[in-house]
Amino acid sequence: MTSYPLLLTGGRCLLALFIVIVMVVVLPGCTPRLNWREIQVNPPGLSVLFPDKPAELSRSVALGEHRLIMHMTGARVDELRVTVTVGQIDAASGLTAALALERMEQAMLRNIEGKPQSRETGELAPGVAVLRLKAQGTAQAKPVSMWAWFFQRDSYVVQAVALGEAADEEPALSFLQSLKLRP
Repeated sequence: MTSYPLLLTGGRCLLALFIVIVMVVVLPGCTPRLNWREIQVNPPGLSVLFPDKPAELSRSVALGEHRLIMHMTGARVDELRVTVTVGQIDAASGLTAALALERMEQAMLRNIEGKPQSRETGELAPGVAVLRLKAQGTAQAKPVSMWAWFFQRDSYVVQAVALGEAADEEPALSFLQSLKLRP
């Protein structure tokens, strides 16, 4: 029988050092790449889980002959990019929510030179219809998958989009399915 006197008798310091080395080398591999957090997004009552701390920006976006101020909240982890974009429709502008949502969908497909793979409607919350779109395209000369949901709530139009590799489908759907509307 081999004995390890430094480890078993009075070698507790060496044992502790060994444990620390194992923790430093092994545990980082166990940490998740996605650090989910719930974020409140305008319109009031909309929340969603982001896979990392999101950034925000606002800008005027052309939707055909109309312009709309869009507020974007988004995060990126590796190749996965997720964004919630919200715009408020001004009835006096002549832009309807239905037209805005249609043009937002067209713009997202154009951005990735995308081809729809599936397109279905459903309900996000009672009385809130949602269009769920999955498309394939390219971004920065790489193939990408896009999962996008489009809906209206009151005078707001909302697009929630996840762009990534085909392997990113699970976190993309986790992001989209976490969308919650409170009264």
